[in-house]
Amino acid sequence: MSMKGTQSFHINKGFSKKSNFPQHTTYAQEPLLIWKDWVPFMDIPVEIRVVFAIQFSFYIHSLYATMYMDRWRKDSVVMMFHHFLTLSLEGFAYTVRYYKIGILVVFTHDVTDICLEFTKCNVYMKNRGGKFRPIHDKLSTGGFLFFAGTWALFRLYWYPLKCLHTVGYAMILVAPTTHMPFYVFCNVQLWILLGLDVYWFMFIVNFLIKVVRGDMTEVEDVREHEVEEKWKDQKVEIKNGPQTAINNGPQKDTKNGPQTAINNGPQKDTNNGPQTKTRNGAHNVVLQKRETSQTKVYHLRSTRQRTRTADT
Repeated sequence: MSMKGTQSFHINKGFSKKSNFPQHTTYAQEPLLIWKDWVPFMDIPVEIRVVFAIQFSFYIHSLYATMYMDRWRKDSVVMMFHHFLTLSLEGFAYTVRYYKIGILVVFTHDVTDICLEFTKCNVYMKNRGGKFRPIHDKLSTGGFLFFAGTWALFRLYWYPLKCLHTVGYAMILVAPTTHMPFYVFCNVQLWILLGLDVYWFMFIVNFLIKVVRGDMTEVEDVREHEVEEKWKDQKVEIKNGPQTAINNGPQKDTKNGPQTAINNGPQKDTNNGPQTKTRNGAHNVVLQKRETSQTKVYHLRSTRQRTRTADT
């Protein structure tokens, strides 16, 4: 099928002859058409070049921002790997002229990014100026639900169906006699991207589980270390806080404190202190009395001896 025939096919679908962009718009509905007219070093339309330039510059900035500007999160390393992978995919798709499948990948991923950024803006704006903004709390909740739905639909359903199937299976089926360069390299990168989508979807599922259990009552970024620590502290306070105050506090004071004061303190003073003083004091009195009696007997004997000596 020639390039001209492909254009006429799209024109018959109802698009204007003056625009070059509509000829690429039906690839989402019929992805097999991506490989029908592929040839090495084929021309890339200007609007597609603009999209790739914007995407490439955005991810270069995102990579720099993740490394030097944003706060470090639990998925920052994975985020940096994702940015490197995306830059590799875009540069590879542009160079080998797989730009049509590249546009499909951008479409299935960037829709969710719009919902994500909208939700994050409202999360950061609901506590502003020392006041709680209910409107932003409601918008963040609605945005998160829409974001979770679009993530599951576009990244976990449409992306494997439209992109992975097209590149992995349809590429060989539609163009069996044409040598498609970097077939394995392209598929490996796209499957790694799906793995990253599943990894981040686990954060969404984790948040939904916490909301259902009642552990969290508002939308927060669970990738933040501060949010995780805050959630753990709240969980400990809810489960162990009152019991710790009732069981550990009074019992510690009643059993250890008063008992120590009663058993160790008074007993020490009563047994060791007063008893020691009483016994030692009585013993000293007895000794003094004995010494006094012995002295009197000695003086009495001495007096008797003197008397006898005088009489003699």
